[in-house]
Amino acid sequence: MNSNNIEEIIKENELLKSELEIISSIYSNLDMNTDIEEVIADIITTLRKHVTFGNFNIALINEEGYMEVKMPIASSVFALSNIDEELWHKMERKKWNVHKSKSWICKVARENIELHYPEFNLEEIDEYAVEFIKASGLKSIYYLPLKHENKILGTVIFGDFKNTMYLTDFEKKLIRRRVALIARIIDSLKLYKEIEKTNIELQKSKRIIQEDLLLAKRIQKNFIPPVVHSCDKLEIMGSYIPMIEIGGDYYDFCRNPNGIQKGFGIIITDASGHGVSAAFITSMVKMAFQNEYVTENVDEPALVLSYINKVIIDKTAGNFVTAMYCYFDLENMKAKIACGGHNPLYIFNKKSGDFREIHPKGRILSFIDDPVFEEVE
Repeated sequence: MNSNNIEEIIKENELLKSELEIISSIYSNLDMNTDIEEVIADIITTLRKHVTFGNFNIALINEEGYMEVKMPIASSVFALSNIDEELWHKMERKKWNVHKSKSWICKVARENIELHYPEFNLEEIDEYAVEFIKASGLKSIYYLPLKHENKILGTVIFGDFKNTMYLTDFEKKLIRRRVALIARIIDSLKLYKEIEKTNIELQKSKRIIQEDLLLAKRIQKNFIPPVVHSCDKLEIMGSYIPMIEIGGDYYDFCRNPNGIQKGFGIIITDASGHGVSAAFITSMVKMAFQNEYVTENVDEPALVLSYINKVIIDKTAGNFVTAMYCYFDLENMKAKIACGGHNPLYIFNKKSGDFREIHPKGRILSFIDDPVFEEVE
């Protein structure tokens, strides 16, 4: 191996090392807000330090399968000379069918090939291209497919309007690496933009859901009784704080409007699940509890729970409801209690400080027909 070969190898290694540093730097700074034309301009500007060419352009395949030329990218860097400006604008506005067009930009992408004409022999060039070459004054071209992970994104065009463009194998390797980086960036930014678009749509959907939940929260709040004022010999206070905006917990009070019984009933229920589904079941429980049958039988806890079970059974889509109902007989100072799979009821004696647990037997609601509910008095 002579000294010239060694110098070429050293030079190539240095260029490759520089190449890796450039690629790492550019890719590490990539994000959704990146100006893609500015990034590509930087990539091509550094390439110009090692490879001589006149202009650089990209043609991208759109969603409809047509090729659109994006040029000139960063025109201050890739200024074109000796060419009719109107011709370029015409090309910019033109769209080629990638699957049918005979143009080089489509052929390169369609067939996944490279085309390199260091200089033109018009007798050997496709008729389709001759007209453009003559009109543009193009002297040399190098076309490459723009692809990432076997996905063809478009075509990259290197050209020169003044000089022939002979490229060594190593120069072509450098060009291919930069083109591969550009393809990766375009594909990544496209993915970023899709993610950003999806995120915007999700945020919009989230806002709509939140607005709906707030509305549902206000509606549910309206059918949960507020703090109840003093009633006969009792003071009753209630509070409802759901884990999220809406939930499956519910409590309510019931008295006979005719005043036949001197007392009132309290129900506490909990629908399985969370959120909208549980709140929907709760609304059915409320409708059942406010029925005339319940007010007429307010002093019969087992009948009240049986009636609610009858109303909601087979309507809860596999969910269930637990319930505790207590009727307070204020005339005889007694309470009758029935339970449908709910947590125990506790009585606290303020004078002695003792707790008493009461937990009548009874099945959860919306589970079986005609369940039996034990009453404890």
